[in-house]
Amino acid sequence: MGNICVNTRKNGQVYCDRCSFTSFSVRRGTVFYGLRTPIEKIINLLGLLSSGVGVNALYREQSVTADSLRAWIVLAAAHVDAFTNYIQQDMHLEQVQIDEFWSFVRKKKKI
Repeated sequence: MGNICVNTRKNGQVYCDRCSFTSFSVRRGTVFYGLRTPIEKIINLLGLLSSGVGVNALYREQSVTADSLRAWIVLAAAHVDAFTNYIQQDMHLEQVQIDEFWSFVRKKKKI
């Protein structure tokens, strides 16, 4: 609708020029909310970690601290858990059915 205007690109702050609300962050409600590190770096590191790259190698090669990486993993895990609980509400699935559900989703993603 063209009513969202950029306040600051660096911090991802936007505002609505029609309803006169104060500015808000486009990262709110995501795993990246409140983090200062660029989103691309966090996604890259979590992707490398999930593909089997060792934690010590990530510390050395990507210049991150153990505390930062650990915090990002905890945040991502909490976000995935919340998403899983939301998508599975009112489905009344057992563990085997949940595994089959996610296998189906992964197959559809590759198509």
